[in-house]
Amino acid sequence: MKEGSILLVALLLTAGLAWWSAEHPQTPPAPVAPAEAPPPVVTPGAPLPEQPRPAPPPPPQPAVRADQAYRCLRGGTPSFSDRPCAPGEVQEIIALHAPPPGTPTASYREQYDQLAAARPAVPSPRPSAPQPDEADLRAAECEHWATEIRHLDAAMRQPQTGPTMDRLAASRRAAHGRRFALGC
Repeated sequence: MKEGSILLVALLLTAGLAWWSAEHPQTPPAPVAPAEAPPPVVTPGAPLPEQPRPAPPPPPQPAVRADQAYRCLRGGTPSFSDRPCAPGEVQEIIALHAPPPGTPTASYREQYDQLAAARPAVPSPRPSAPQPDEADLRAAECEHWATEIRHLDAAMRQPQTGPTMDRLAASRRAAHGRRFALGC
């Protein structure tokens, strides 16, 4: 019940706030215009007050194009930029040619060609000893388990204690199961 009361109060507060916001919209404050200076009073025969002169326009910059870059050389140190060089620097304009979208750039191709040329030739593999085939391996394993069973049979024909005979019988069953799984 307590949680329901808290939820109900929160819902009522939210609804009241939404209603109040709709009834009283916020208006942004009006921007204040800067006060203009009153026009100067001119008296007859008095010299005219001097009008302020606008600042001279900056010297025209060469147009910056997206398909060119600038190599600037100052004191033997080169720098690259997309803007013209500063006065006193030797300037060289470099034309940039972008490949069509989706094609690899020439630099990638050149890098790949250099890597492929520098890659050493792969030597042919040395001839190895002939590997036994699966049938030979299976036959060798079958022979191993047959020999193991013969040894266990020989040990079981000797007088043994009860626990030893149980252990030997379990080992023989496991060896026989392995031979059966191999299909011997």
